[in-house]
Amino acid sequence: MGDLSKELLKAGLISEKQFRQTQHQERVKKTEVGHEGLDREAEAKRAADDRRREEQRRKDQARVREEQAAVQVEVTRARLKDLIRGGAVRAGASGNRKFYFVTPAGRIPYLEVNEEAARALQHGDLAIVRVPDMKLERHVLLPERLAVQVHAVAPELVVLFRGKNAPGAIFSDRPA
Repeated sequence: MGDLSKELLKAGLISEKQFRQTQHQERVKKTEVGHEGLDREAEAKRAADDRRREEQRRKDQARVREEQAAVQVEVTRARLKDLIRGGAVRAGASGNRKFYFVTPAGRIPYLEVNEEAARALQHGDLAIVRVPDMKLERHVLLPERLAVQVHAVAPELVVLFRGKNAPGAIFSDRPA
């Protein structure tokens, strides 16, 4: 504290009288607690500093883990988007039949499909999957094996799926 008091005095932030009072208080405290007391205070201060550093280290590690998790989510989402776009069935995606389905939000959109794609949807060979983060094409047809993969990563994207390998009741044309 003596060094800080000198610096404050030099900077003109405290008066000479305040400087002398501070010096006197330090001498009195040293006399009252002795060397052992000062050592205990210094040790307590070091322990508090160590605890504060450890807590900061934990916070930093938690922040890094959260950032890594966010990056992983984005990478997974991009891979999923590529899987859906690359595996989308285009042959039956346009036709003369409107295939209606119910979204989890309760909307009832439709896809125009041909007869073959409609039968494949009814038998579970195809599934309707929502494409994440797309503006124009909201739903696409996916083969059964890709629909199972998409469901494993993001079950909320699979809107309709009645396949043999369809796990769970989420794969129906009724909202869950």
